Amino acid sequence: MKQTKNQGYIVVSRKAFDVRINDVKNVKTFEEGWIRLLTLVNYSDAEVNLGNLKTICHEGESVRQIKSWAAYFGWSRYRTVQFFRRLIALGLIHTSIMKGHFFVEVLNFHQWVCKHEVTATVDLPSAKRAFGFFWAEYERLTGIPKSDEVATFKVFRELTKEEMEMAYQNIQPYFDAIYEAQGAYKKSAKNYLRDRSFVMS
Repeated sequence: MKQTKNQGYIVVSRKAFDVRINDVKNVKTFEEGWIRLLTLVNYSDAEVNLGNLKTICHEGESVRQIKSWAAYFGWSRYRTVQFFRRLIALGLIHTSIMKGHFFVEVLNFHQWVCKHEVTATVDLPSAKRAFGFFWAEYERLTGIPKSDEVATFKVFRELTKEEMEMAYQNIQPYFDAIYEAQGAYKKSAKNYLRDRSFVMS
């Protein structure tokens, strides 16, 4: 008899992947690496700067250095490159190089994720409450003292409910994956929100 119970979707919030188990340092399997990759590519379109060139990194895409991927997976550069080659061979992704930057595109992205409609507006009390959580967490994780609260909240207030959640959830992944490539530079909370760095482009 044909088994069909393993077909269909399971929907897992990206926040689930923020959980860290102390004795698990690295991604262990190919399958786990694939799931992690799906949580790192863009959930929506975002503008990125490649030197003097501005371009759009679309949903299902990511642009980052190989060493950043390797750092996130806890792998060597060689193993990371082999992982991407295997995904290409399986027809799961397409990669390209633009201005020295490594682009990854998940093919048929919507087959792998459940895309929900975004609520356009958030009422003021809810926005203030969400901002309070974000404001405290950004300082705790980055070590950057709080400053320019009014201007920072103004930028935060312009986000959708989903974007507010992403901004909060992706503070640690942003600094894990991107900060390494930026050296000692740390963005203020306002610039993190303004530049939409939480989209993980």
